[in-house]
Formats: sequence, structure tokens, C-alpha cells
Amino acid sequence: MTLKRFFCLLILIIPCCVIGIIGYAIRGISSLSGCEESDPEQIEYLAQFELPPSAHNLKSSCFGLQAYGADASFEMSPADLDMFIASTSIEPSLFTGKTSGADVLNGRLNEKASQMESYLYGKYVSVDFTQEILIDTSNPERYTVYIFAGGG
Repeated sequence: MTLKRFFCLLILIIPCCVIGIIGYAIRGISSLSGCEESDPEQIEYLAQFELPPSAHNLKSSCFGLQAYGADASFEMSPADLDMFIASTSIEPSLFTGKTSGADVLNGRLNEKASQMESYLYGKYVSVDFTQEILIDTSNPERYTVYIFAGGG
């Protein structure tokens, strides 16, 4: 093989390899931006909580590269409230109600809280992880939970 043919092959192979690596990276990144409702373990792992037995209507999304964020919402029975709170990073005594003037950090949660008759709100902040939970307690038969978590 001549040197000229070798360089021609190299010029064809290198772009193919680069395109393959980029495609593999994008596929890997997209797996971080899913948190499929059909696989609730993803959101539980990233947002560091456990879904209670009565959880239904789960909606979730995850995103990130070096740092990450995870959002979820679901409905649950009020009977599962203590079990759910115990599975989070937030101390039960740190949950506050609407009348206490809770300072909601996340803008989307703050907007939701402003439309609720009653709620519980808690937050946990450390150097590498943040968890905010807003629980709509307006309906005594079912609670709606909103979670935002991030880290990295």
C-alpha cells in the first residue's frame, strides 16, 4: 500500500470514528435525560426517595451531564405520607405548611404552591445535593407530590 492510499484511508476512517463516538455519546446522554415512567427506579435513584405503595400517575424527567437534575410528580394516598417523607433526605420536622411562609427555592414549585389551598414543603441542601418536595394536601383523599432534586 502506498503512502498516498494510506492517508486517503485514514482520512475516511477518522471522520467515521468521530461520528461513531459522537453518536455513542449522544445515546449515552439521552439515557440521562429520560427517567421513563415505566422505570421508576431511575427517578428514585437520582432524586433519592422511594415511591410509596399507593403512588400512581408518575411523571418524571431527568437531565444533566456533569451535574444533574430530576423532576417528578405523582399522586399518593395520605396514609403513605409518613413512609414517603421518611424515604427522603428531608427531616420530617423540617416540613412546613402554607401558613408558615415557606420559602420555596424552585420557581416551578413556587408557582404550584401559590395555587394550592394547603401544602407541605420541605427542602434539603448540602454541598453536592439538593432536594425540594412540595405536597399538595388540599384534597384529603389523595395528595399530589412534586419533587425537584439536583446534584453534581
